Amino acid sequence: MTRCSAIPRLTLFTLLALLTACGAGAGDDERAATDAPPARLAVTDLVDAAAESTANNEPLDDLCRRAFVDPPFVPELTVGLVADVASIDDGTFNQAAFEGMEAAGRCFGVTTTFLESAGDDAAAQIASMIEADVDIVVTVGFQFQQATLDAATDQPDVRFVGVDQANEPELTNYVAISFRDDQVGFLAGAMAGLLTQSNTVAVIAGPDTVPPVVAIADGFEAGAELTRPGVVVLRRHLDSFVDGPAGADQAATFVGAGADVVFGAAGESGARAIRTAAASGASVIGVDQDEYFTTFAGGAEVHADRIVTSAIKRVDLGVFLTIAAMASADVEGGGFVLDAANGGVTFAPFHEADVPADVADELEYIRRQLAAGELDTSIAADDGGDAAEG
Repeated sequence: MTRCSAIPRLTLFTLLALLTACGAGAGDDERAATDAPPARLAVTDLVDAAAESTANNEPLDDLCRRAFVDPPFVPELTVGLVADVASIDDGTFNQAAFEGMEAAGRCFGVTTTFLESAGDDAAAQIASMIEADVDIVVTVGFQFQQATLDAATDQPDVRFVGVDQANEPELTNYVAISFRDDQVGFLAGAMAGLLTQSNTVAVIAGPDTVPPVVAIADGFEAGAELTRPGVVVLRRHLDSFVDGPAGADQAATFVGAGADVVFGAAGESGARAIRTAAASGASVIGVDQDEYFTTFAGGAEVHADRIVTSAIKRVDLGVFLTIAAMASADVEGGGFVLDAANGGVTFAPFHEADVPADVADELEYIRRQLAAGELDTSIAADDGGDAAEG
């Protein structure tokens, strides 16, 4: 294997470029000694690489081929992912994290494994991974934050990646990935406001005990009000991410109440909700991943033409890049935020949906405004909007 010469402290963006150059073939005099120290990266450096990769929504396997050619990775690493209460094929949040890990496994040759918690004790699930002697534990969801912090404190030789979490004590063996969830919801709400003909739109979200979920739903209201002042926003927080019947029932209720655009942000429950709404003739918006490919099977499912877009959180990219850094460098603990400015928050293509050109242009303009920090995503107290709990 061709090795690069010793690498100084640098950004991951530079590291990716250097790895690509190394893959072209370095001379013997450029090969590093086997005991050369690894690059040391601050977690904020991951953001630069995220922006580079998401400019065109680059698939992770393409990123691997482009930027990780014969790189100096630590051999024989094992990565274990602990999903939250939904499954790893939920079509949204867990699946995105799982796909990021699996792409890292293909790219870097690391061994991967996973557990689906199904509501079991978070600490016990993490302990199971540690007992399995994994090197990197990925925990998915805000619900795992405290258990991940505790485990990272108790197990300093194990590295942890937390999705939708915050490493508030700045532990050196824990990297937390968070998102501007308000921007995620704002893009969905803006799209709903642009498309509604009934002046009534709806958001079906996960439990209101989860702060990122609340931020998404709040952002949806604000985005809808921006593009359709005075719009009626029907909003319901379900008790579970995995209650498909509840999602379906709520979708039917909201469509019956006049909502012609429905946003599902509740894991498996939300996926079932938008399927039901689409079958009832409403336009629907997915979340986290491009649900045209997951919930609607890339057009193979009926009513795939009803999904107009998805509000994307690049969970897959965040997990992939963090594992890449841990596998190739000594990563400082901490946390980083993915947002519209660095490409971590965006929207999916329209696929089969009949989206007018002016709507597409306006949504892209709003995304650019979010990236530039020119829009307030909070709900204005006296904006004239009408939000109603379902």
